[in-house]
Amino acid sequence: MAQWGDRSPGYNYGETFVEGDEVTIIVNMAKRSVAFGLNGKYLGTAFKKLSRTVCPYVEMWNAGDSVSIVPGTKKLKR
Repeated sequence: MAQWGDRSPGYNYGETFVEGDEVTIIVNMAKRSVAFGLNGKYLGTAFKKLSRTVCPYVEMWNAGDSVSIVPGTKKLKR
C-alpha cells in the first residue's frame, strides 16, 4: 500500500493486500488522523494533521475491481 498527502511524493506504508483481504480505515477527527488495518491487524497511523474537511475515496486500477464499504467498530489486533 502506498500513501500520498499534502502534495508530497508517496511512500510505502503498511502491507500489500490482495483480493479477499479486509482493509479497515480508522478516521479520528479528534486527533485529525487516519490509520489502517489489514485483515484485523492494526497497521498504524498513515496521515496526521488532517484538515477539518476529509473527503475519502477509493481508487481501483483494473476493470472488474470492486469494493464493499461496511461501517463498523471492529477491534484490531495491535
